[in-house]
Amino acid sequence: MMTARFGAIASPGFPAAATRLRLVLLVAVAVSAYALLWNLSVVRYYGMDLPPAQRAADFVAPPARILQHVLLLPLLIAGYFLASRPFGGAPRSRIVGEQIGLLLGFALLVRPALYLAVTLAPGSAGDPAQGFLEYMDIDSWLSTALNYSLVYVLGLCTLFGLIMLAKYRQEQLRAEAMRANWLQAQLETLRVQLHPHFLFNTLNTISSLVGSQPEEARDLIAQLAALLRDSIEESAGEFYPLGREIELANKYLRIMSVRFGDRLAPAVEVAVGLEECPVPHGILLTLLENAVTHGVSAITGDSGLSLRCTVEAQSLVIEVRNRYDPDAALRQRRRGGLAALARRLNALYGEGCRLEYGGDGAGVWHTRVRLPAELAPAAGGAEGAPTARVMAGQQVLG
Repeated sequence: MMTARFGAIASPGFPAAATRLRLVLLVAVAVSAYALLWNLSVVRYYGMDLPPAQRAADFVAPPARILQHVLLLPLLIAGYFLASRPFGGAPRSRIVGEQIGLLLGFALLVRPALYLAVTLAPGSAGDPAQGFLEYMDIDSWLSTALNYSLVYVLGLCTLFGLIMLAKYRQEQLRAEAMRANWLQAQLETLRVQLHPHFLFNTLNTISSLVGSQPEEARDLIAQLAALLRDSIEESAGEFYPLGREIELANKYLRIMSVRFGDRLAPAVEVAVGLEECPVPHGILLTLLENAVTHGVSAITGDSGLSLRCTVEAQSLVIEVRNRYDPDAALRQRRRGGLAALARRLNALYGEGCRLEYGGDGAGVWHTRVRLPAELAPAAGGAEGAPTARVMAGQQVLG
């Protein structure tokens, strides 16, 4: 049983030597204190009815017992430290043999430690004036070794249990780190998938304006550079304040307004107090890009594009509406970007978020995201709160 238990803790992920030493010291001191208290309690129990002279003759005095356990403590620490070291792929017979050897080595040294303690603290029973060999009679030696073997094994099992617990916690931390790394890689992959159409379309728009409207082209380049710079500088941050996301959305809408002209007259409404609410970085760009790619670019006339951020039941609700062609075959393609967004939100929030989208059959498509929100005091519980109307970089209270 001991071998199987030790084989389990000798696997990869074994606690470091410093951690193991701390556990060894903890267990060794506790075991030594327990054995000392047990010995002293036995002396007290059996000697309470005896006269002091007879008690001194029959039992080892407490000072000698204390000194004995002080002398045994370094041996116990060394034994536990060697017994708990990782054996790697050593054969089981070797592990068992070394464990038994350490146990016997400690147990057989208990009686000599008592002899030394009595020698240094005279006045105890069995004053070794007769010499070491006479004091170490075989019966007393074996009896002491047997008693302390049980104490040693008790401490060793406790030590193995603590090492198993330390290893379990260490593996949990490693698993969490691996999961976090995997999640971050997954989020980065999904984020990269969300923006290629925007970049290609913007570059095409700039290319078409370079000859005829160079000032407009330069302005678009500046807006695009601001978006890319933001993405590069803060790519490590998974969440942005909603107010910062609105600024990025305005840059995007400015570029799209140049591309589509009067067909795109976006309306953005944000409830007052939501500016500091954290949201996944790029979520507004994703929703707006989806609306532009599969709605604005596929119809004629006013797109009816609107973005609204409100509070409902202590949750942040982001809704994008736009006109679309109900008969177009692009409705299935629209779900590609939103499906990637859904996977990203699920990775971040689990079941704590909702993403709904669809058409009403009358030519209006809506995409609605509900997120658990850390709301600012002014926004908490403020359903129907005042809104700030933001249109292509201009903000007007409404």
